[in-house]
Amino acid sequence: MIDLVKKYYWQFESVLYEWITRLSSVKTGKTKHQLPSELIISLTSYPPRFSKLHLTLKCLVNQSVQPDQIILWIAEQDIHLLPSAVLKFQRQGLVKINACKDYKVYKKIIPTLQSFPKAFIVTADDDLHYPKWWLATLICDWDGNIDTIVAHRVHGITLCNAGNPKPYKEWVFEQTKNCDPMLAFPTGGAGVLYTPDCFYQDMLNEKYFTALCNGADDIWLFWMCRLKGKKTLKSSRHFNVVSWTNTQHVALAHDNYSRDQNDIHIAKMLKKYGWPIKLSL
Repeated sequence: MIDLVKKYYWQFESVLYEWITRLSSVKTGKTKHQLPSELIISLTSYPPRFSKLHLTLKCLVNQSVQPDQIILWIAEQDIHLLPSAVLKFQRQGLVKINACKDYKVYKKIIPTLQSFPKAFIVTADDDLHYPKWWLATLICDWDGNIDTIVAHRVHGITLCNAGNPKPYKEWVFEQTKNCDPMLAFPTGGAGVLYTPDCFYQDMLNEKYFTALCNGADDIWLFWMCRLKGKKTLKSSRHFNVVSWTNTQHVALAHDNYSRDQNDIHIAKMLKKYGWPIKLSL
């Protein structure tokens, strides 16, 4: 019964947020961030999500803290399909829309890393509502340590006796603040602040990430950060994952969870790199 109530509550809240965002005017953040280098919000999208993409962009440009850039990456073959409601953000100088090679889900971050290797990068999804405090909280909760990334939503990895991760479904989902920073698994859509040079040397190797983690970018990013010795802090605020109506039927997360695809990807990463956590904090 509780699960049923939660289901309909989030459906209601999703519709409510959609109407609020449609009626609100587009405003840029007034406060400049205080990070030591450029701050970029990076996201991608594809045709099945284009009709609601402008709603997410409104949220991102209306943050209380203003990033240096918001970059939307679209596959070269799809960019001509973008609707006018999305293109207007570029015309107004609020969002940069760039064409790139079709890296699938990795378009969210790979092209930005290639173009801006020394920037702080915050990832976002194309189908979620982001409250005005979303970006400011990630920035404020960063401890100033270049080895620390900050995430709004993390799962706690549970380990077996051999020290390797248990099956994905046995992890502790939606972890609280008190989570081992080395075992905190960030989910990119809710928002993750990545520091400059936080990834292992194979991060941009397309051959590897497509063969090992095709469609599972969160797993790839986790390994690349841990192999570089980085830790993850859970943000101080709870982020409700609220998606726009009629967008989740094309979500990769369904397959990764219900069909145990994450465990397949994790097994491939273990075989290639081993378990990347060598030290406990």
